[in-house]
Amino acid sequence: MKWALFPFEKSLDEFELKGQNVLTARQLTQLREISWLEQQYNLILLGPPGIGKTYIAIGLGMEAVHRGFHVYFVTMGELVQRVSEQIKGTTQTA
Repeated sequence: MKWALFPFEKSLDEFELKGQNVLTARQLTQLREISWLEQQYNLILLGPPGIGKTYIAIGLGMEAVHRGFHVYFVTMGELVQRVSEQIKGTTQTA
């Protein structure tokens, strides 16, 4: 869990499906099964601020850790910055 660098720890058991219309209970259950991860698919959560994307990502990450997967949490902004730095570093050394 330490290596994952979650900004906070929240279980999906605590996620309130009431009051939001983005994710159904069935969809959340399917995501929690982690079959998308076992099949090596990426999962990207998109939507406006305040709908629980970070909460869901952390909850899914915690589920994955408990099932033996290695997890590293990064925001999309951080990911884009790191990839951009890698690309710049690659083109400068070529």
